[in-house]
Amino acid sequence: MKTSAVSRKYKCRRLAVLIVDDNPINILIMKKSLYKLLNKKKLEVKEASNGIAALELVNQFQFDIILLDIDMPLLNGIDTTKSIRRNGQTIPIIAVTTNDSIESVDTYIQIGMNHCLSKPVDLHLLEQALIRFLSTPQFDQDVHFTYFTSE
Repeated sequence: MKTSAVSRKYKCRRLAVLIVDDNPINILIMKKSLYKLLNKKKLEVKEASNGIAALELVNQFQFDIILLDIDMPLLNGIDTTKSIRRNGQTIPIIAVTTNDSIESVDTYIQIGMNHCLSKPVDLHLLEQALIRFLSTPQFDQDVHFTYFTSE
């Protein structure tokens, strides 16, 4: 088996990401995945362990993308998304959940989420989701995605 580095370059300013999950291990995994994809200097990550804490952070900081667990005790991901959208926020929200809790991507989009990824998050799928939201004109500096593949 051969391991090779894959590197891609995209236009992007500093990326501010909010990771919301009630499991600290899942937060760590998603954070490490982001760091594998992006240069640490271009990435700012904030963490919240529930929807209430997430709403407080959204009111305090400007985020480019939110990675949001669906199944949380204190204000689940669906209710958190509805609250964020009710407040007029247009931040892309990526639902992150286990396969058995995925109802329907259409359902998530109807309540205001932009995309859905299964846990554990695959680096390639995470990269594709980020690219989708980084392909807007507001991102004007270079960012490099780098990850390792096994062949």
